[in-house]
Amino acid sequence: MDKKVDTSSMTPEELSKYIEELNKQLLKKKNDEKWSYRDDKEVVLAAAKGGGFFNWEAFEYVSDRLKKDKDVILAVSGNCDSLKYASENLTKDRTFILTAVKKNGCNLRYASEELKNDKEVVLTAIKENGYALRYASEKIKNDKEVVLTAVKKDYSALEYASKDLRNNKEVVLTAVKKYYSALEYASEDLRNNKEFMKIMLSISPKCALYASPNLKKDREIIGPLFLRCIDNVVEENIQYLTEELKNDFDFMCEFASHFFCFNSNSSFNIFDYCGEKLKNDNMFIDIVKIIKKYNSFGCDDEKIKKMISESEYKDDRRFVMKIVSGIFNGLQFVNDKFKNDREIVLAAVKYDSSNLKYLD
Repeated sequence: MDKKVDTSSMTPEELSKYIEELNKQLLKKKNDEKWSYRDDKEVVLAAAKGGGFFNWEAFEYVSDRLKKDKDVILAVSGNCDSLKYASENLTKDRTFILTAVKKNGCNLRYASEELKNDKEVVLTAIKENGYALRYASEKIKNDKEVVLTAVKKDYSALEYASKDLRNNKEVVLTAVKKYYSALEYASEDLRNNKEFMKIMLSISPKCALYASPNLKKDREIIGPLFLRCIDNVVEENIQYLTEELKNDFDFMCEFASHFFCFNSNSSFNIFDYCGEKLKNDNMFIDIVKIIKKYNSFGCDDEKIKKMISESEYKDDRRFVMKIVSGIFNGLQFVNDKFKNDREIVLAAVKYDSSNLKYLD
């Protein structure tokens, strides 16, 4: 039945005899317990080339004989793990493997060791799926061109690069530009390199999550995670705030300003996470309450003026500095004498240019 016959030139008599003979063959096959449509190559190839998605579940129903058939394996190799049934000779067949990895790069998994060490074969595979680097030889995993191609396609391929290339700044930078979490697979040396980590932070503040334990104690490194990336201010990431930072007056004031600016009426209680020293610092407490109130819905300027005027620190320069650099239009709320303080004025206009209207 696999053989195709041109019936267009047959006479009616010839066509009738052909159909009769075909029916006899079909009946014979149906009576044979070993025969099944699942073992019919034409049927299986039609399924593979049809409009549907030929998946692994469908391939399970193909006969054992056809699962080893070269044409069938290639036909379905783009969508399912068919190469696991390929013979040893097929896994060594360069043309066959090249065709297979063009359809699905991860078919490289079933290539012979020799072909996993073939740069052209591996490049073909990773151009289809960067993750295929996982199945390349150790030698190829140390090839910079191959690894760069892989991480450009799939950042997570960095995990399978050689130790040397996971310590290569260009390779890691390329992967991190694709997605910040690639930094997880960089070498410890790079994640402990402060200057390199600063470059990473310029790509995404979330890179701070993958800094070395040593650098996670560094305000310059961990600070941006909380001061520039507000969606990371959640309980699971608060753990990265060291005790030193939790008790850092300047840092926690800036954190409060940034957080409440983007999270009006948030139920987040900053006092649950700051250090014991700041929990008992009345100036800090006043500043945070004012910042939170200012950013809450429905708050008017008069309420803020009242809160500031009633604070025992209203004439304290440090207090005023945090107010004008922590809320918008902050200069309007402070004592006029501070509007002649150049450092305070600079801090105010740097935070909010609208503060210019409150100056002479």
